[in-house]
Amino acid sequence: VRVLIYIHSKARTLVLNTYTLWSDTITSSSSSDVAILGPNKYGKGKVKLLRVYRTPGKHQVHELEVNCLLIGDFESAFLKGTNEKILPTDTVKNTVLAFSKKVNVDPIEEFALSLCKHFLETQSQVDGVEVTVERRAWDRLSDSRGVEHEHCFQGGNDAVTGAFVTQMRGEDANVKSFVRDWRIMKTTNTGFVGFIKDAYTT
Repeated sequence: VRVLIYIHSKARTLVLNTYTLWSDTITSSSSSDVAILGPNKYGKGKVKLLRVYRTPGKHQVHELEVNCLLIGDFESAFLKGTNEKILPTDTVKNTVLAFSKKVNVDPIEEFALSLCKHFLETQSQVDGVEVTVERRAWDRLSDSRGVEHEHCFQGGNDAVTGAFVTQMRGEDANVKSFVRDWRIMKTTNTGFVGFIKDAYTT
């Protein structure tokens, strides 16, 4: 039996553990372990930030939400109760915030890659990093003449653009970009033609 334990505290700390339970090892006189620690990862979720680039003439804004998970040699924390190989989750959060000022957050894929590179280069116990970055849209307002304002924005549509980046030590990064909550409508010329027809096609 494999059991996935998911902990998400109010502090936005993410811990994912997999335990393998061996029911046939449980006897009244046995002192054998009944649970084996499986693959696990931890980190910080829902790190929110707003990055403003005050370029001459026009400001640029990026509202991001970042999840960052570390994969690696953390067995001692679960089995021995020692934190000697644990980077605090608040440190993960602070790193995300610091890097939003240190490197460009646009494109978000490059921002996520920079976080993966940092943790793999500075934390020898970390074998891999998973970073998800989501960005919400802000639309620039225009004045009565139709001229775009330099530094005034309104919340955009519900669509969220995102990037999911994973990188294991010694391997190339895997980058996936996505869009969610994007609503579109086409009111004409939506005919469905050229499809296969068989005895059950109506």
